[in-house]
Amino acid sequence: MSVPDQPDSRRRITVIHNPVSGRRNRKKFNRVLNNLHRAGCDLTLLKTEHAGHATDLARTAVLDSPDVIVAAGGDGTLNEVLNGLYGSSAPLAFLPLGTVNVFAREIGLGTSADAISHNILAGKKRKIVPGCCNGRYFLLMVSCGLDSHVVHRVNLGLKKMIGGAAYGVRFLQYMFSYPDLDCTVTIDGRDYETSSVIVSRGKLYGGSLVLVPHADLFEPAFQVVMLQKKGLRALLSYGWSLLRRRLWLRRDVTTLETRSLKIRSKTPYPLQMDGDPAGRLPADIHIAEQPVTCIIPEKTPT
Repeated sequence: MSVPDQPDSRRRITVIHNPVSGRRNRKKFNRVLNNLHRAGCDLTLLKTEHAGHATDLARTAVLDSPDVIVAAGGDGTLNEVLNGLYGSSAPLAFLPLGTVNVFAREIGLGTSADAISHNILAGKKRKIVPGCCNGRYFLLMVSCGLDSHVVHRVNLGLKKMIGGAAYGVRFLQYMFSYPDLDCTVTIDGRDYETSSVIVSRGKLYGGSLVLVPHADLFEPAFQVVMLQKKGLRALLSYGWSLLRRRLWLRRDVTTLETRSLKIRSKTPYPLQMDGDPAGRLPADIHIAEQPVTCIIPEKTPT
């Protein structure tokens, strides 16, 4: 990889690496590190040891004022690093090594080690305002429904072996015993009764599926998608509509844009945030007060 002209100093780079996420992408990870070394970067490599550790590492790393903090792992690792550096001026870059890497798809990062290296060294800096759910920040989405139940119950050992297919296995196991949910979503003082709700900052869901085509990651607003019908037949129908990029057009699906909302239920159903478990209902969700600086490709999807 040729060393790009850099618009600013990006020599002191801290890489926070989830070795579990990177296990199946070891060659890519090592090539990115080699590219950064050849570009003359001073690298600090920090490895996570347990859930939540990336947040602690990022919180400590910003005190040394690195030029870039790189989250090397999946969307969950990126989320943890985001929560550690939120409120600082440290730019955040992503080295996608996870099973889905939705954020990388949202910004059009690409999958090659050279493209990722080039973005870290010469990508443009852009402000993104995260969401905040019950005090925790997120770049992509929060949801309550079948997906959140599956995320809470996925076999982590199986996930290490077969990656994202572990979610599919758990989905097939769980869909026939999935309970009907009753949630109340409050937006601008109005209550909406729903069986499932997805609160998204971007267009994509679960990888390359388009949830809401007009969503914009760079605008400080949520797209709230509420599914009204219950039962297995409705679930399969919603899935088919999602595959056809028509979910948001259905009459039994309500899609609203807002900067804040609340989700309540008599039962404390599980939540998922950026692909990882995120506690249980109730949920108070709002656009964060401050943006974070993310390093993204010069050309991003429209």
